Amino acid sequence: MYHILILHHNLVLNVLNKHNFDGFDFDWEYPAQRDTTYGSADKENFVELLKVLKSKLSSNGKLLTIAVGATASSASVSYDIPNVAANVDFINLMSYDLHGLWDSKTGINSPLYSGPSDVSSYEKQLNVDSIVNYWLNQGCPKSKLIVGIPLYGRTFTLANSNNNGVGAPIYGGGEMGSFVPESGFLGYNEICYNINNKGWRRFWEDTQKVPYAVSGNQWVGYDDAESLSYKLNYIKNRDLGGAMFWSIETDDFANICDKGKFPLIKAAFSALINNSPVPITTDKPNPTENNGVTTTTTTTQKSNSGSICSNGDGIYPDPLDCNKFYICAANVPYHQSCGVGLNFNPNGYCDWPYNFSC
Repeated sequence: MYHILILHHNLVLNVLNKHNFDGFDFDWEYPAQRDTTYGSADKENFVELLKVLKSKLSSNGKLLTIAVGATASSASVSYDIPNVAANVDFINLMSYDLHGLWDSKTGINSPLYSGPSDVSSYEKQLNVDSIVNYWLNQGCPKSKLIVGIPLYGRTFTLANSNNNGVGAPIYGGGEMGSFVPESGFLGYNEICYNINNKGWRRFWEDTQKVPYAVSGNQWVGYDDAESLSYKLNYIKNRDLGGAMFWSIETDDFANICDKGKFPLIKAAFSALINNSPVPITTDKPNPTENNGVTTTTTTTQKSNSGSICSNGDGIYPDPLDCNKFYICAANVPYHQSCGVGLNFNPNGYCDWPYNFSC
């Protein structure tokens, strides 16, 4: 990849110009670590590659950003931080997936601060505050540092459903959800739906400023409106460059939780772009309800066609229109549209028509 981009960096600019993109986000996971030919030399090679790309893109009015392995243990291997920062416009910290099914105990996907269950020096790295401090101390300008915020949670199956706090023993990842066919993962849209409609109980971990939710032996650590409020205030108070999200299709884009479409992304936009105050809000279930991939949406409406949801909650194609699909929640179908030029792939996401037959 290194040599290809060095030799053909003009191709990057051609693609940006063709589609009128603002810039190029480079996500190499991770220099000098996995799938490397040159070993530790890739730490320096990455800087040289960024210099070439930055020169070409800047002279043509385009941005260059990068997504980076965020923790000190990863970043120290992969990045010459001062020289990397000098050759990009923004650095997107992948400050999520800090805990998951690969662990031996429950943990929050993206805690703001370290918590009581973080015992080792490595565990104490696994939070947004430690990550930000490391990058700043290594010479990254505050204005270029972008905090990554997940729109999903990492799930676990508890070893004992009566021991369900942060740091509880686990058997492995949580059960697969209805919206994303992946064990150990639930989108925010499905988490808020589960809390409102399926009896999941929400708890607040105050030391780390993040929620988690529990149902029997199923456990998820995630971000919601309340934890987002703390993170946005943190970003503003520390005068950082901003926030980025991974990823748009797992916010509540269909308004199945009655907080409006894309509630988390819109809250961040209002706070950071419009510079609105960030009140500490809660994300409690609606009182009238029981307490307890990639898509682009252009329209949303509830359908009365119950037969669409006869197979249960999930995402289903519209049999009459290749561009449309249904999200089924509580036996209510929400009619959605893919973006212009895209069709709904039966595998569960909007896709280019040439990739499959409708």
